[in-house]
Amino acid sequence: MRVLFAASILAMALGIASACKSPDVAVADGPPTKKKPAPAEPTSALAKGPKKHREKHVSCSRADSPTTGKAPFKRKLPEQGGPCTTRADCKELANGRCSGGNCTYDECYDDADCKGALCSCEQEGKVGYRCMRGDCAIDSDCGANGFCSPSWHEGCGAFLGVVGWYCHKPADECSNDDECTTQPNGFCAFSEAKKHWVCGYGVCKG
Repeated sequence: MRVLFAASILAMALGIASACKSPDVAVADGPPTKKKPAPAEPTSALAKGPKKHREKHVSCSRADSPTTGKAPFKRKLPEQGGPCTTRADCKELANGRCSGGNCTYDECYDDADCKGALCSCEQEGKVGYRCMRGDCAIDSDCGANGFCSPSWHEGCGAFLGVVGWYCHKPADECSNDDECTTQPNGFCAFSEAKKHWVCGYGVCKG
């Protein structure tokens, strides 16, 4: 009897040891985790993001304005008025100012004056504050995570300054000037013909 009892104990011990080594025994640590794939590289110029864009509405200074600026005005503004010494010399249109020795006439003071377009304060000293052409005034006009950026003329570059503000799109060929390196003096501009941003290399002189 003692021999049989000892044999049973030995058999049970061997069975437990075998079960611990068996690969079929369930593991309580859970399923194996999968590695997350590496983020994909940007697939368009838009994914890189433009350096120049407008996040919020901006009001132009009225400090040197003779009126409160009831814009937009009905008459077309001259690009630049005659010579002047003081603001009082600039009477051809409303909202005249003397900037750099020449009269300029403000077309707007806020984006709201431009009926959905953008009021540019950057033209002071050249043609006065004016409504810019384009399809946006701020980034949110271009949809979620969109960008509204200033553009030079595709064929003239900096000669004409900023000519409009446009949304960036997935079809864009560039987002920033430093991406345009095929030729010297490259810049990124909105193409009226293609309806998206392209690299420009033309320069106007005059």
